[in-house]
Amino acid sequence: MDSLVHFYFREGLAASTRKTYEAGRKKFNQFCAELNISNPLPVNQQTLCYYVAYLAKCNLSPATIKVYLSALRHYHIASDVPEPDRAKMQKLKIVSNGVTRVSALKTKETRTRLPITPDILRQIYRLWQPNRHEYETILMWAASTLCFFGFFRMGELTIPNDKAYDGSIHLSPGDIATDSHTNPTMLQVHLKTSKTDRDRKGATVIVGRTKDQLCPVSAVLAYLAIRGTTPGPLFQLENGIPLTKTRFILMFREALTQIGIDASKHAGHSFRIGAATTAAQHGIEDSVIQKMGRWRSTAYLSYIQPPRDFLTKVSGILSSTNSTQ
Repeated sequence: MDSLVHFYFREGLAASTRKTYEAGRKKFNQFCAELNISNPLPVNQQTLCYYVAYLAKCNLSPATIKVYLSALRHYHIASDVPEPDRAKMQKLKIVSNGVTRVSALKTKETRTRLPITPDILRQIYRLWQPNRHEYETILMWAASTLCFFGFFRMGELTIPNDKAYDGSIHLSPGDIATDSHTNPTMLQVHLKTSKTDRDRKGATVIVGRTKDQLCPVSAVLAYLAIRGTTPGPLFQLENGIPLTKTRFILMFREALTQIGIDASKHAGHSFRIGAATTAAQHGIEDSVIQKMGRWRSTAYLSYIQPPRDFLTKVSGILSSTNSTQ
């Protein structure tokens, strides 16, 4: 019976959550080893304060630290050890607030957000290849390529939190269309609203086929083939829980770290920055970049309408960049 209970306990979490919690557990074990803590469970307030400070020193974001504390809670449950009541730990609360405030100040001071480039995407592709048939890998690759080639803001593709999905605002499978069922050359993504669309007029984003491993059209269609077209968030985990911005960034940063890139300097906006930067490097006109990214600037640019067939070719142009790293 023990093995059966263990099986169901493990399956009680989504695969992505298990992977994230395992990363958090490894980080906690590393923390205990460095501080020579031999019997950490159950953790007390002092240990938790040290742990939060340690994670902040490792340049983990407040959002990631919060997730790793949830992983530690799960660690207690899995070990059949009583979980400490963190709600009563006022010092821990103040320390956590301090980490959040300092992190916000650092972000405001540096605003260092390096771009995600085609070369980085290729490295991620190679990293994820061994797991290319897993739902989570297919999901993350589809979201990553669409975010880059569509010049999307991360909030346009993901959901703020697990329970915030609103079909009148957020993307769903019905918002994706192709020009052909048999040989699609592009995706047409209908945004119901966005940051600069205060009147909710909506916008249509054209993303073309690249004919290589970075192809967003192939990636999204492969994802939809296993997700299905049932109503709900466009990007969701295998158990139906929406893909949140925090979860996406955490998982992508884990991949960046694995390929030897400083993940702390990359955020959700890095995809948008990277797309615009790469487009400019390839000589794509400012008016087209602004059209693709839906930026609002000088009024005359809003009257420029690049032909649809040219917009379809933009993804292929971006994908053709040579590696410089």
